[in-house]
Amino acid sequence: MQYAVAVLDWLTKNKEWVFSGLGTAIVIGLLRLIVLLARRRRTVPSSSPAAIAFRAALINAFEGLYPHPVNWPAGTGIDPRLRRVFPALQGAADTFRMALPARKRADFDDAWLTYYSSEKLDGQQSYLHYLNMGGHSTIFGLIVARHKNDGKRNFKENVARLLAFADTL
Repeated sequence: MQYAVAVLDWLTKNKEWVFSGLGTAIVIGLLRLIVLLARRRRTVPSSSPAAIAFRAALINAFEGLYPHPVNWPAGTGIDPRLRRVFPALQGAADTFRMALPARKRADFDDAWLTYYSSEKLDGQQSYLHYLNMGGHSTIFGLIVARHKNDGKRNFKENVARLLAFADTL
């Protein structure tokens, strides 16, 4: 209460400056900054039942793979592992999607498709983007570019993108 009285006193003493165009713009700008910072400070995971269930499904399915790939399978072993957990994750994703606000569903669908399909073909699992492959491009026998796919990094980014939706509920 004392704080509110102090603010009102300050406003009455500085009313010409505060209610001028510049003063109003500064006050509105500060209020918008405070709101923006308050939204960004939200670091506590959502307590929504749908978000908790989705987060738990992902974390359980990716034990040893995310966030630190301590049990990353050798060679192409990641493909069968991800195919094995896909049905449970698909169910969790479908349930969670319905809890999302309508405006976020298209972005979630894109993140989900990016996770399970390296070619972004709906309904077709392909985990090539999680294999550590490399190669080079040639023109007339000359190497013009070298490229390497970092499967672990791609996996971590895609799972983090999915988990970020659980923090927005």
